[in-house]
Amino acid sequence: METRKEIEEQANAIRESKPDEALVLYQKIWTEHRESFNRFDALRCVQCVRALPAKDHFSMVKDLLQAFPEDEMVTGISGWYIYDRFFKGKSEREILDNLWQFEETLKMLRQQNMQENSKFPCAFTIVVFKTLDAFAKGIFNGERILSYLEFLDPNKLSKEVETYEHKTRGTIEKASPYEKYYGLKTKALLKLERFEDCKEACNTALETIDKFHFSNEIWFPMRKALSLEHLGVQEESEAIFKELVESREGGSKWFLYRDLAELYFEQDDYKKAWQFSIDSALLGNDAKYLINLYYLQARILNKLARTDEGVVFAKMIASILKENEWKVKQDYQKIFDYYKIELQEAASIREQQKLLNAFLVQEKYKDRIQIKGAITVIHGNGKSGFLKDDAGFQYFFGKSDLVKSVRNLAPLLNAKVAFYEGQGSEKGKSAEAVKVLELVKTELSMPSGALVGLTFKGKIQNIVDFGLFIDLENGKTGLAHQTTLPKNFKDIYEVGNTVKAYIIKETEKGLSLKITE
Repeated sequence: METRKEIEEQANAIRESKPDEALVLYQKIWTEHRESFNRFDALRCVQCVRALPAKDHFSMVKDLLQAFPEDEMVTGISGWYIYDRFFKGKSEREILDNLWQFEETLKMLRQQNMQENSKFPCAFTIVVFKTLDAFAKGIFNGERILSYLEFLDPNKLSKEVETYEHKTRGTIEKASPYEKYYGLKTKALLKLERFEDCKEACNTALETIDKFHFSNEIWFPMRKALSLEHLGVQEESEAIFKELVESREGGSKWFLYRDLAELYFEQDDYKKAWQFSIDSALLGNDAKYLINLYYLQARILNKLARTDEGVVFAKMIASILKENEWKVKQDYQKIFDYYKIELQEAASIREQQKLLNAFLVQEKYKDRIQIKGAITVIHGNGKSGFLKDDAGFQYFFGKSDLVKSVRNLAPLLNAKVAFYEGQGSEKGKSAEAVKVLELVKTELSMPSGALVGLTFKGKIQNIVDFGLFIDLENGKTGLAHQTTLPKNFKDIYEVGNTVKAYIIKETEKGLSLKITE
């Protein structure tokens, strides 16, 4: 009979070349010499198993985890086996379908402290987050999300921002695992109406995360404000919402204005609720997501003794329900009955949206003076520009400020417009509800090549591997190629930096630039 040492030596000799045969030998040690089977034998066993993906050795891995529950080496490589077996190349649906097999095993794995040492990835953390992603996709299951977050200690999660390379957009940042943890946790707690816990989790996130991603600089304070509202702390909740809608990041988010409208409605301040609801409806893009807002607006008008005007919102709700073939809720049916609306006779969403937006614009600006002027600058990205009024004052505007949407602003250069003055920003005065009155055909004011040799101020719009895209103050966008930049230009410059750029060349593809300071 072979000794334990002889079996081990044979297995070690062929472990890499013949993992299936080596595994049989390690299993023999496990069966015949259990008392001397050690952590290194277990490690090599799982290494062989990982080299044999076509075969299922899951039960054996579980046995080894139970035999060495505190050994970081065994639990670590077993975590990678779980990843290979149930996660690698699998869809969210497949992950959830296999959940019953690996869920109990997760309790046997261990989480690495990535805040102390992030040199090597933690398989356990990756597995848990991939399961969370599967739960978060589609219908957000708050209970399951929280149950899986319990597997993780946030104080061991990395706070390092993750990056990946995009073909056209260059280096893109992703939220760190630590930020992602609190993003999922606060969303789940709010959904489950655990408002005190949600408030505390939001506070922790806001106090301990240095840089936010995926609009978390808005989501965390917004969830805190909503929690405070439900906890009866109305004044602080209102203050947070106001700060958000006045910020650069939150000023364009329709849902913030909706939440403020709901807050004021609950406080019986219907005039303020009405104004914020108008802003929300005008900022929103997809009608089907705004259906509850439209219902709120009909209720507000009723409280303001303007019930008859609420018919425009009732008709919009009917159009959304008809076009999406949704079931009519009892609340909606009540307003249909009041206004005598037949669902099958509802107009298309597009047709009804025009009527609704015209009503909202009239409401928002009824006490303000309309200004006339012309569009004088369109930025190279086609998304924003400047216009001047007849008195010569300049106003910044973006695509979302147009009454009638367009894909690109470029054809509107020199168009005559009417607009209202909006809330100012770092760019100065701004324009809202810009209505094109007359298009003006123009020839290029400067011959090709006339810009070469000139220097303009500009802002860095994007940073990619091959250089910097810069929006110039003359409304054009150019590229400062990597050959004209320091090798470490990505470490020197950031998106939004103001620079001076010298125009080297002007071609059909655009401007070639060189930064002068």
